[in-house]
Amino acid sequence: MRVVAGTYGGRTLTAPKGDHARPTSDRVKESLFAILRADVPDAAVLDLYAGSGALGLEALSRGARHVTFVDRNPRSIAAIRANLRALDVPAEAATVVKSPVMAWLNGPSPTEPTYGLVLLDPPYDTPDASAALQTLADHAALSDQVTVVAEHARNANIADVYGRLERTRTQRYGDTSLSFFSGAPSDVS
Repeated sequence: MRVVAGTYGGRTLTAPKGDHARPTSDRVKESLFAILRADVPDAAVLDLYAGSGALGLEALSRGARHVTFVDRNPRSIAAIRANLRALDVPAEAATVVKSPVMAWLNGPSPTEPTYGLVLLDPPYDTPDASAALQTLADHAALSDQVTVVAEHARNANIADVYGRLERTRTQRYGDTSLSFFSGAPSDVS
């Protein structure tokens, strides 16, 4: 597992110990960030179900201003911190949160929109992607023009609309799908 391109391109990443994580393949990561290329520079990014932090680290490598990594597994948190240290990521560029994603999303929010890009990669065998998308739809921490990308199993039941988030694109790679959602301002019906 590695960072594909950018400042940290080619650098190897540490994976969480154990079998719980399913890292995003380099092929999918490369395609994802080719599609997002205009959305990443200077973005504040939210990496939910972060695992090793590979998606958020790829965003930092490609010019994101800040990434908040959220995962509940202590081994994932340890891997994210190890990867941040190994890449020498400045402390102000990353926040690591050990919390169940849904608990974090339902917790206190900043009063101003902050995240312009959300990367959502829950375990394939849970309904978490749909639940998280529904909760994200009205989350105060998202900018009005947010882009949300959900990685999920090809056969997952993902709706086209969650509140103000509307699916604009789906890419398929074998058993993996990426669903891209765009946000409209929250005061628009």
